[in-house]
Amino acid sequence: MILLLLFARLYLSTTVKYASDYSSFVLTFHQHLGMSSDVSVLTFHNDNLRTGQNLNESILNTRNVNAQDFGKRVSYPVDGQVYAQPLFVHNVIMRGHHYNVVYVATENDSVYAFDADQMHVVAPLWKRSFLHLPDVAAVPSADVFRKYQQQDIEPSIGITSTPVIDLTTNTNVVAMTEEHGNQYVQRLHALDITKGTDRSGSPMTIFALIKGEGYDRSEGTPSLVTFHSRQANQRCSS
Repeated sequence: MILLLLFARLYLSTTVKYASDYSSFVLTFHQHLGMSSDVSVLTFHNDNLRTGQNLNESILNTRNVNAQDFGKRVSYPVDGQVYAQPLFVHNVIMRGHHYNVVYVATENDSVYAFDADQMHVVAPLWKRSFLHLPDVAAVPSADVFRKYQQQDIEPSIGITSTPVIDLTTNTNVVAMTEEHGNQYVQRLHALDITKGTDRSGSPMTIFALIKGEGYDRSEGTPSLVTFHSRQANQRCSS
């Protein structure tokens, strides 16, 4: 699976590998363009209409994006599959330094902040894991896809939906699925983009009831359908 995002002067892609039982996150670049983008990407496909457009692009065209000048910049190891779109924030201040940052979330319930300007593998600016083994784990994909022999997300399900970043509060909002013993839980975390720590009041456990006649409705009048933490798809971006 390859996800590719295009920005002015910065290009991001994720490549997921499981042949060696690990994943990697790949940054790509145009070798003649040294500066990173000042256009942040804060949500899935760049905007709330999900257009995927960057209407401010003034340098890239079909002539200079080619096999000679456009290619892999660096590949970072991550701890699980990457289905959420990586997000990018320009000029984040961390520990007194300014960074252009790529935020990556994995199916192993981890969030990484990478320096987007690196040409070689270095430690992430921060990493946050939400697992506390053996009590809190990512959900085995077989628990969710019981009806299907072929599963595109494996071996576990954690953070699937793309987070959304609010620059007014420097907060990254992330939805994730966890297994607590034999119980399934979905939580919404509000993370400080400079440190990866939870904001006050975070996390929130996702739970809901609605009147309905679905197959899993409750007995009684009115019948109620309960939010199913194991089966419900994440929808974090907004």
